[in-house]
Amino acid sequence: MSDRQEDAESDAENEGARADESDVVVENNEEEEEEEEEEKIVENYIVATISNPLGYAIAGEANGRICVWDVRSGEQLAVFDATEQGNRKAVLGSLACLGNDTVVSGHSCGTLRLWSISRGTQLHELCGHDEKDVITSLATYEPSTVVSGTDSGDIFMWLNVFADQGPSSARIRRLGGEKDEITALCVLPGGTRVVSGDYDGFAAIWDTTKPNNDRISLNGHKDYVTMFAPLAGGRRVASTCRGGSVNVWDSGSGSRLWTLNLGYEFGCVEALSAFASYNFGRSRSQASSRLGAKVGFPYFCSRGEFSGELVVVTSVGQNEIVASTEFDGHILDWSEVWHPANSGIYVVIAHGNGALTTAELVTAL
Repeated sequence: MSDRQEDAESDAENEGARADESDVVVENNEEEEEEEEEEKIVENYIVATISNPLGYAIAGEANGRICVWDVRSGEQLAVFDATEQGNRKAVLGSLACLGNDTVVSGHSCGTLRLWSISRGTQLHELCGHDEKDVITSLATYEPSTVVSGTDSGDIFMWLNVFADQGPSSARIRRLGGEKDEITALCVLPGGTRVVSGDYDGFAAIWDTTKPNNDRISLNGHKDYVTMFAPLAGGRRVASTCRGGSVNVWDSGSGSRLWTLNLGYEFGCVEALSAFASYNFGRSRSQASSRLGAKVGFPYFCSRGEFSGELVVVTSVGQNEIVASTEFDGHILDWSEVWHPANSGIYVVIAHGNGALTTAELVTAL
């Protein structure tokens, strides 16, 4: 099990321990029922929430179950069950989207699975990592590239991953191995350079056009890297760490161009990209014209001071909190979703008890 999953499971356990007894159905043996409820909470906590360009929210539980919803209507579009993998539980480690219809999931046993939202079925499975590894991070680049990282530090690039072709069409390229769990990945525009970050704060840019996958180190992260976003067509890269520090790097030299101890964390790449684009030096009109009314400009969502608080922060000027809401349970993960039907911006929130809630960010419209 990865360090981040242990952290999340610990949060979920604490959440279960704080659960109000009135929320638990107790019939004959109150203590036994509470213990069963806590176990259920831990097993089903949500590992990841992501979105796709059609305005779908996708959430994956630790036990391998993946659900897809239309975030505007609330309609459940698909449920994928990867809870078992042979004789072992298929622990879910990460999620990503490849195009509008394909969901990529990374699991224990070192496997990746591709799912079709429209068909509601698994397409195929990719094997190549050590079967003892958990896929802890994924990144994609359309139309057919997937990058996966594990809790042991391995990074693989999968080429020719097509939804309508079997796994035999995919080619695997091992970029290298790090000393710690891979926590963030990004493919830069062009599809030949990959940015990776690990739990120890080490980050690098890998050039897959070089025979030895030459890399440039990005030195200066003080905590584990949570997210990357390409800027300026890939000439620069934004990164953020746990705790909310933001950095902008020159992707050619690896030099750090700008840093800010923001104090807020990001829930999606689009929000980080918009924040870094504006605050690093782009004018508001440039950032707005590039992103339109989509996620990240001029607001983004973050966890607040308390474990169950979600805040809306302006990404322009003083980074002030403009709205907040507090939930009873601990917030494990969240992601902003832009819906093309009404240009609405929504946030999907995963709680420690396994619940998932959504809210529309009317402030950002």
